[in-house]
Amino acid sequence: MFSNFSKTNKSTLIKIVSFVLLVIVAVQYINIYKRKLFGKLGSIERKLDQLQSSALENNFIQTGYKLDNEINFRTSLEDSVFFVGHIYPQSGYVDPVDDKYRNIEYPLRYLVKVAEKNTSLKIIFGGDNVQNPTPAALKFLLDLKSKFTGFRFVLGNHDRYWKFYEKESQMKEIYPQRYFFEDENDIRFIYLHTVLKNGKYGLDGEQLEFLKESLEPSAHYRYALVFLHHNLWLGGHAFQAPYAESSRMIAQWENDILPIISSGSVKGVFSGDGGVKTAGTYNLINGIPHFSTGWSMDRSDLPPEWLRIDLKKEGVEIFWQKLSGGNLFVKKQLEK
Repeated sequence: MFSNFSKTNKSTLIKIVSFVLLVIVAVQYINIYKRKLFGKLGSIERKLDQLQSSALENNFIQTGYKLDNEINFRTSLEDSVFFVGHIYPQSGYVDPVDDKYRNIEYPLRYLVKVAEKNTSLKIIFGGDNVQNPTPAALKFLLDLKSKFTGFRFVLGNHDRYWKFYEKESQMKEIYPQRYFFEDENDIRFIYLHTVLKNGKYGLDGEQLEFLKESLEPSAHYRYALVFLHHNLWLGGHAFQAPYAESSRMIAQWENDILPIISSGSVKGVFSGDGGVKTAGTYNLINGIPHFSTGWSMDRSDLPPEWLRIDLKKEGVEIFWQKLSGGNLFVKKQLEK
């Protein structure tokens, strides 16, 4: 009887071991098949990326863009300024692990490479410089500012100036003043803050007075450029997603702000918030160019963009710049 029990156990054990071995072999074959399948899918995805990138690049060329990967890497960019907005430049945007540009691009990583060749280059960030103003995110901005003397950060709503300025000492180092101007080579750079203390968007009376004084005709500057986060002249919105109180914002621009900038020698107004997942816009208002850079986030059909502003004696030349598939596409928007 014991012998029969032992034989039964051995038989059961052999069956269990055989089943386990069969499962192991099956799993191995499945893994091999998965690797082959995912390898093929990855290859197909890369080919689709290449086709999409090629189609997008051809579209750029047809709409007047020029492929020019060297335009930002000349021996000297001392008469150029870059303006980039709404990119939330956390440290991940300059992570060197993936240095291959595909459809989803990293404008900060690209511009840092440009700045490393021109350490005093002025690059102006048009607000929403962090997703959230955590100590680590602020340290990242402060490190950038310390490394590159020409980096400037305009305040946006995500920067949450009113809440964190007194709580975070790094905020005071990154933004010593809420709004200010600086003169370089007789050109006046004016930086504004479009978030009111009550959380609404616009300019307060204090800044309106500051703007008026900064643009006095008697002031010693050849011309001025104005930088801010929200495109108040459009109601601070993307067309498919209007901001609340956009009519109030537009009215303030038309009635209170535009008369001031029209009285001074302003050659351009630049906004860093073009709206959610949209391309930038250009408007000529009272003869003054108004630019709003787009916010593409992770859309492969809408690469991130920024502006290069070439400073001339009597005016500026503006270039829209888009990075796609590793190529930089450039379009001259305006002459003087």
